[in-house]
Amino acid sequence: MINFIFTFLTIPALIAILLLVLNKIYFTPIGNIIRERDEKIENETRQIKSLSQDIDQKTGQLESKLKETQLQARKIKEEAIKKGEQVRTDLISEARKHSQEIFAEQMKKLEEELKYAEKQLEQEIRSFSQKIKETLLA
Repeated sequence: MINFIFTFLTIPALIAILLLVLNKIYFTPIGNIIRERDEKIENETRQIKSLSQDIDQKTGQLESKLKETQLQARKIKEEAIKKGEQVRTDLISEARKHSQEIFAEQMKKLEEELKYAEKQLEQEIRSFSQKIKETLLA
């Protein structure tokens, strides 16, 4: 019976020693590794969230700049179209003026030529009527 009491007391003592040794050698280092891993995961998760927010913020800024740039491009395009229309209108106006000037010059030349032709015709008529007079009177 002494053996039984000794065994009964020895086994819990050995189990306690085994638990202390395992705790010191195995459970504590594994617990530390798990804790460190969890801390790393939390830190990386925070960093990812922070980077995600930065990306979202920068994306928003880029989108607003893109919209602003598109608006400026539209304004520039509209101004270019307006300037082009103005240039076209000016060119058409100048071309009309120039064509009117050319037309006026040509009409003036035509009138001069007509007057010259009338004078020539009058001279020829006088000459012809003189010849007719001479022929009839002679």
